[in-house]
Amino acid sequence: MPLSSQDRLLFPLPAPTAKIPAALWKEMLGPEPPLPAAELADHPLARAMAHAWKYSPYLKRLIRDDATRIARLLTEGPEAVVSAALAAVTSLNVDEMSTDDVMAALRHAKAAAALATALADIAALWPLEDVTGALADLAAAAANTALRAACRDVTGTTDPTGFTVLALGKLGSRELNYSSDIDLILLFDPGKLARGRRNEDPQTTAVKIAQRLVSCLSSRTAEGYVFRVDLRLRPDPDVTPLALPVQGAEAYYQSSALPWERSAFVRARPVAGDMALGGAFLADIRPFIWRRSLDYTVVRDIRDMSVHIREHFDQTEIDLYGYDVKRGRGGIREVEFFVQIHQMIHGGRDERLRLRPTLAALKALVETGKVSPKEADTLERAYRFQRAIEHRLQMVDDAQTHSIPDDEETVADFARFCGYRSERDLAAALKRHGNGVAKLYDQLVEPVASETRKVPLEAQALAGWLASRDLPPTDGVPVIEKWRSGRYRAMRSDRARALLEETLPAIAEALARTHDPRAALMRFDDFLSGLPAGVQIFSLFQSNPALLTLLAKVLTVAPPIADALRRTPELLDTLLDPGAAITLSDPTLLAESLELRLKRFDDLEGKLDEARRWVAENQFLIGVGLLERSITPENARAAYSRLADLIVPALADAAQEAFSRRHGRVPGADLIILALGRFGSANLTAGSDLDLVFLYTGEHDTPSDGPSSLTAAHYFNRLAQRVITALSAQTAAGGLYEVDTRLRPSGQQGLLAVTVESFLAYERKEAWTWEHMALTPARVVHGPEDAAARLLEGIKEVVCQPRDATKLRKDVLEMRAEMDTHRPASSPWDVKRRRGGLIDLEFIAQYLALREAAEGRLPPLGSPATILGRLTETDLLPQDVAQSLASAYDCLSAAQTVLRVGFDSPPQTADINAGMAATLSRCLGKTSLRNAEAALSKTCDAVIASWKTVFGAPRPPQREGKA
Repeated sequence: MPLSSQDRLLFPLPAPTAKIPAALWKEMLGPEPPLPAAELADHPLARAMAHAWKYSPYLKRLIRDDATRIARLLTEGPEAVVSAALAAVTSLNVDEMSTDDVMAALRHAKAAAALATALADIAALWPLEDVTGALADLAAAAANTALRAACRDVTGTTDPTGFTVLALGKLGSRELNYSSDIDLILLFDPGKLARGRRNEDPQTTAVKIAQRLVSCLSSRTAEGYVFRVDLRLRPDPDVTPLALPVQGAEAYYQSSALPWERSAFVRARPVAGDMALGGAFLADIRPFIWRRSLDYTVVRDIRDMSVHIREHFDQTEIDLYGYDVKRGRGGIREVEFFVQIHQMIHGGRDERLRLRPTLAALKALVETGKVSPKEADTLERAYRFQRAIEHRLQMVDDAQTHSIPDDEETVADFARFCGYRSERDLAAALKRHGNGVAKLYDQLVEPVASETRKVPLEAQALAGWLASRDLPPTDGVPVIEKWRSGRYRAMRSDRARALLEETLPAIAEALARTHDPRAALMRFDDFLSGLPAGVQIFSLFQSNPALLTLLAKVLTVAPPIADALRRTPELLDTLLDPGAAITLSDPTLLAESLELRLKRFDDLEGKLDEARRWVAENQFLIGVGLLERSITPENARAAYSRLADLIVPALADAAQEAFSRRHGRVPGADLIILALGRFGSANLTAGSDLDLVFLYTGEHDTPSDGPSSLTAAHYFNRLAQRVITALSAQTAAGGLYEVDTRLRPSGQQGLLAVTVESFLAYERKEAWTWEHMALTPARVVHGPEDAAARLLEGIKEVVCQPRDATKLRKDVLEMRAEMDTHRPASSPWDVKRRRGGLIDLEFIAQYLALREAAEGRLPPLGSPATILGRLTETDLLPQDVAQSLASAYDCLSAAQTVLRVGFDSPPQTADINAGMAATLSRCLGKTSLRNAEAALSKTCDAVIASWKTVFGAPRPPQREGKA
């Protein structure tokens, strides 16, 4: 039966199918084999055994050595043999055994597991994960048993408290290859480690334990060895002892470690000894491994390492003879580097990528949008194939080799051991997989700068160079000389300045492509002046040249975004995360991302900082999407609103959790947060504040159940203030939202939080007309569903109550005139307050909703857009007027959304830069700012005309000289 696509993926080398001569059965299994000849003929392990017998001297020896082991393999399967070997290692009674007996038992178990895993691999019974996982589990168990024996020899007790064994490399990720070293780092806590028999100092004791541990595992005896141990990944291995004090190691990794050591620790885990000590150490150095900002310095460092490896092995091309499947071009190491580069770039921000196994991490990279499914398929197929070849190489003689032999006869035999008819077929497969990996890897680490693009150093030549790129020499020369001088903090290191020189051509090209190159240059200078460091940002630009073009545009078009970038350059990271836009557009993924970010912190302060970072990143992404036209204004407002919808309840819960530690909870009562205004309409823009009303269920005098009890009224008023602080306070991570609570009952004079019943009673009997208007976009954004439903039902009743049409009209017009007096429009681009602007549209929508809701002709609750849209389905206004109002709201809302990205307050026409002018013009479907402004005025005029149709009176003018 042909292999399925999935089988070809999991088992890239075919299982042996050749018929086995009867004489070979007797030679392998003796005159009385454990199974009848007929069963042996079709038994996959028996065929694998015959295959190994022919091509692997090492496996042939293991088959000969122990008939009992072979019988168990054939009758019970490899799982049973490996499980028994693992159980034998973990159950050794080290206290009652000599060291020699422990070593012999470990080697016997290793031989059993080695044969079982090899035959399961050859027979295509186990995929790669099972083979490597079985070997890794045995290695971890053997290390723990050997450590207990070492501790007994040195300290008199088998208790390893204060001594931990960290596994790096393939043991750390449970991907151990067939004849692998195990990469260990040995650490100890001087205050917890037991004293040596001679009462030595802790360092001496720890080194003696380390020496005996290594000897127990690595020494060759008559039974062979267990695993070779490599301790060279510890800090400064040439000068440091075999075991290091945990505090010293932590200080090293936090301050002095090299980039490749970060890569090593991506797969680190404690495997033996004091597991709590090892786990705590890895937790302490987590900031060293997983950096919050996207760190593209790792691309350069690993690229340099790759070039060195390729040069050392002289394998810039993939050739069968002598090809190193681990370190050669397109080999195993490049697959691992490809995955680890992405992990180290993005893993500090996304915990889902912090996976040790290569294939599991590759799958996570696909799921988070960092790597395409096609790329991942190429890498996974190559990785499984190359690991299978690596295992066959090592099975031949149990040698730690990764290279195809050099001579034709040996290669021909090896090809057949791998299931190929000829070495030509093996060569074709190696090239196909290797070239696929090499192409993807080269694209990832390809250098950006070239020697032919160097920027002149002398001022005169530099001036000419700038002029040839349409950049102003008068401003450009002193600015670049300032960068080169190291005057800015980001430019003080030699490496930062070297990276600057390599990146300058791309920077110049990006600045020159903007609408105003001089302004772009000066804003880029302003951006660099605020950076705390330069190496990472220039490495980022090198790895992502298109980012420079986008950055230059943002710096010149949208000053508020530029200011945010200067304060927090890490915001650029969001643009490089392919999954960020997908997450932003999907409410479920967005909620999950916030939950993942906040759950890292147990304290309220940590949650507040992280919430601000999360909102800032997503708001930045929305703003840039608007400027790049990848997000429509309508979708942008929905996205801004989704962020607030998630943040408000998350921080309300966090604030209440902290508050309840002292004051407990009020039995039978819950906090409810009502959103009004633009938040209620789910129509937020950049910089929008949140109109909130805080309510609670239950009775106002019910006491809380905490150590410091409060009545419900005091409890929820104080809790509401805590929530407001959580949402609005400036923290180390910046600000979040301004909160406006003036729409609560009795406004600023009223209690901050009242019961639901009190709120509804006030709205029914005491509220002004404008307060009922404010209720039309009401939404509950926090609170139990049943209580929220009851509250909204009560609000609907308030909005739908019968009204005197004449009084309603009079109240609405007086309220609008009051707003004109106190807060008139400040410019023609004040699309919110100008005559015929958004506030006029909102008044029309809310007035009609209050007037018609009782008859069911318009919805009692909904955003202005919803109400105006429904208006077109009724005969309340002429159809052309209703359609004009709905279209005007869409047009003005779009202009407002774009303007709020570029300006903190409405600009004058003269203050709109060329880049924003182009963006606004496109938004309004025009080719110039003058035409866009005219179109805006025409839209507002249509609203003014409609005002008379709705209210029966002209829209009064605003103050003279205003819009």
